[in-house]
Amino acid sequence: MKHTSDVLIIGGGVTGCAAAYYLSTLGIKTTIVERSGVASQASGYAAGGLNPLEGYEIPGLLSEFAMVSYLLHLDLWEPLQEKTGINYYGRILDLLKVAYDESGLQALEKSRQIFEDAGEYGFKVEKLSASGLFAMEPKLSREIVGGLHIYGNAGVDSYKFTSALCEAARQNGSTAIIGTVDGFVTDGDRVTGVKVNGDDISCNTVVVSTGPWSTDISNWLNLSIPVQPLKGEILRLKLKNGTVQYDVADGFGSIYPKPDGLAWVGATEERKGFDTELSEEARTSLWTNGAKMIPELTDAELVLQTACLRPVTPDWMPIVGAAPGWANVFLNTGAGKKGILFGPAMGQATADLITKGESSIDVSKFCADRFEQIGVAD
Repeated sequence: MKHTSDVLIIGGGVTGCAAAYYLSTLGIKTTIVERSGVASQASGYAAGGLNPLEGYEIPGLLSEFAMVSYLLHLDLWEPLQEKTGINYYGRILDLLKVAYDESGLQALEKSRQIFEDAGEYGFKVEKLSASGLFAMEPKLSREIVGGLHIYGNAGVDSYKFTSALCEAARQNGSTAIIGTVDGFVTDGDRVTGVKVNGDDISCNTVVVSTGPWSTDISNWLNLSIPVQPLKGEILRLKLKNGTVQYDVADGFGSIYPKPDGLAWVGATEERKGFDTELSEEARTSLWTNGAKMIPELTDAELVLQTACLRPVTPDWMPIVGAAPGWANVFLNTGAGKKGILFGPAMGQATADLITKGESSIDVSKFCADRFEQIGVAD
């Protein structure tokens, strides 16, 4: 059977679904091909925190891009949830950053300045004594000597958010199919079709949003897409009494209270190839770190332990833009640990590049040919 699609997107994670959504708002029908289901990998298991002010190269090269995407998230909340009927719990959060000694308090000064400088975007920060923190969150460890109360970061249910993007695109005429990509049909510097489940889907444009599973694509297109897996594990815990009220972080780990009352504790970082086995070592480490901040977590019930693979590049920045040497292939991948945050901006920029040849969102630093310039091998 012969299928056709205006734009075929390989990968049903947040960046692929965001590209499908923004393209669909322009009347362009897309086909998302995902081998195991939309949001079935890292986009479905991420903690869903949206912090545009801290992270790798934030502040730094990714600062402007992160804030642009954060603001796109805010713009999406009402219309996307209303259109799809999917409540993905988009919300502004309070974060308590805590310290156990004077050196830890001094280290928090950098964060205090960063959030103070972002007041124009609605962020607020205040220094609190230990007693001030305990008044806000009585479950905090009494070893804590002080910290920061930060307002302005946001959060979403990552699985539901990604699903909402896909559903909105579907309502606008796009489709999502479960399938394995086996190769491309090419004509010169153009991909004219994608082989899926033994069938050919003809298309005008291809978007590669395959995360760490980019080796086959690299080989088929004869170009470097150096995205590798970074394993991360998270615990979902249920306290015996009450719930944690605020996000909590101490520089070693984080606790994310969820609308259903669970406390997520994350997250590990390991380069172990494509291993997604749950480990006792990660469980012990995360639980211990979480209980240091909230001692009641020691006796909490383990509801679920998850592992996923985040897509990271050698310089920890995304790959967004035209695939070198190809007239109708675009790369939209490598968001690392900020995939849920970066998703809207990566999707919007990809849609802009496909339809207009340029984007108001600056992705010039994210071109794939930067790796050839620094000598990264295929």
